[in-house]
Amino acid sequence: MKNVKHLIIAALAIVAAASCNKNTNDAVAVVPGEDGPFGSLQINIAPDVVRQTKASPYVTVVGQERNIADYQILIFRSDGSLARYLSGSPNETGGYAEAGSVRVPVGQYRIYAVANGPSAAGVTTISALNSLLAPLGTYNDSNKLVQYGMDICTVTEDDTAVVEVDLSRLVARIHLESVRNNLPAAYGSVRLKHVFLANVVANESLDCSEEPQTWFNKYARTSAQTPAIIDGSDNHADAEDITFKSTMLDIANGASVTNVANLYCYKNDYSDAPETYSNVFSPCATLCVLTIEIGGQTYYYPVNIAERIGDPYMIEPNYSYSIAVTITNLGSSEPSIPVKKEALEINVHVSTWSNGGTADVEL
Repeated sequence: MKNVKHLIIAALAIVAAASCNKNTNDAVAVVPGEDGPFGSLQINIAPDVVRQTKASPYVTVVGQERNIADYQILIFRSDGSLARYLSGSPNETGGYAEAGSVRVPVGQYRIYAVANGPSAAGVTTISALNSLLAPLGTYNDSNKLVQYGMDICTVTEDDTAVVEVDLSRLVARIHLESVRNNLPAAYGSVRLKHVFLANVVANESLDCSEEPQTWFNKYARTSAQTPAIIDGSDNHADAEDITFKSTMLDIANGASVTNVANLYCYKNDYSDAPETYSNVFSPCATLCVLTIEIGGQTYYYPVNIAERIGDPYMIEPNYSYSIAVTITNLGSSEPSIPVKKEALEINVHVSTWSNGGTADVEL
């Protein structure tokens, strides 16, 4: 899995303990054909507890980034066969939600957890689980983000095992931290109308191994039969809930606005942006596009994030990319081509999502 790189910006942590419990009052769900001795598994989910870890000052986790709307837990035996599938939703009160009480024979298990993701109810192998696709705009929105993780535990008789499963978000966060107006004084105040992402990978597998095949907001344009520049009014972005934000912020000369927007996208290993616009799309770098009105005219300031941070970082899942922008000259009339350096000063800070919710799973 890709997240063994431990970008432990980890969205949440699942703590699991496994023990042999022969209390006949326990709920028992023994699969026919399984031989003991058995251990009891009681699984609970706590959706909204913040783990206090070392957090970058650039990374403030907002509500939907740690939310669990629904969860699935798949427990695989050491031979790769599926032992148990469990699913549920957390309590509305934020308390524990019981996923069920089961028993498994002693032995080693791989425990996979999926939050807010596609259904894994029919999955029977690890490879099939890893390859499940989560379309960007289907499973990620302003209320929740897809998260996935795995760890290994050994259930032994008359003993308790503890395992932590670090869940990672499949998306990266693009945080527009600040925009400063350093244009010549004669231009006066400017208006930041909106910010959006262009050239966004539209689909990803749970293990983040999917090669990009479909794209959203290609060259900063709609997916209509006659593509038009995205403006959030007549021409809407794909996955608009997480790739576009209307801001309408006035910025006086010499002044700044801060904490402007959080946008989300899947990983993108392409670092080159187009030099000219074409109506035939070729895979390229994801751009963060600022739409700014200056003196009644609309100008675009596309930022190639990968170019600013450089290899090997690119845009990776579960990273946060904080962008600080200073406008020093007029932008472009074409949103798909990054502006010249003399028009914009850019600083990109890369950090991990350090805070997240925790989900406690007692086995």
